[in-house]
Amino acid sequence: MAERGQLQKELYLARSMTDRANILTVSLRDNEPKWHDLKFDVGMCCEAALRASFEAAGEIGARGEVSILLSSDSVIARLNRKYRGVEGPTNVLSFPADSATSQFESEIPPLLGDIVVAFETLVEEAEAARITMQAHLAHMVVHGALHLLGFDHQVEAEAEVMEKLEVESLQSLGIGSPYMESSL
Repeated sequence: MAERGQLQKELYLARSMTDRANILTVSLRDNEPKWHDLKFDVGMCCEAALRASFEAAGEIGARGEVSILLSSDSVIARLNRKYRGVEGPTNVLSFPADSATSQFESEIPPLLGDIVVAFETLVEEAEAARITMQAHLAHMVVHGALHLLGFDHQVEAEAEVMEKLEVESLQSLGIGSPYMESSL
């Protein structure tokens, strides 16, 4: 385990999804020490959730890098205010990368975007829904990844598609639907 407050670990999901040219990479870091106290492998949970969301969305041949920041309510509240104009923390924020291509794309995978997850909000929501923190973290990574892929839930028809993909992703990880009555 890394020192508290320092880079927890960097994970590379170098799973060839169709051929060697298509590699999805995840860069994971934290700036909230409480993530280190969880009793499961947070990195593997994030990696598996990211992979499951891309597969459910039909992006099995995706090539690029996703950055996941395991953070706190205070950090995510600042980001929420700055980028969405909304006061207070939220559970997850996604920031899709600009789709402009790079002259180095053949050597350097494109950045697909960033996902930020808030520790305290996830703990509160998991306790309220009576689900494990691991299941809720996986759900939030799946949710954030689907946003990076262009899915949204502002319109009911789009929300139905996104929820279906979330449920499919989570089921592939052995996690029940978060949209059941006993859940969020």
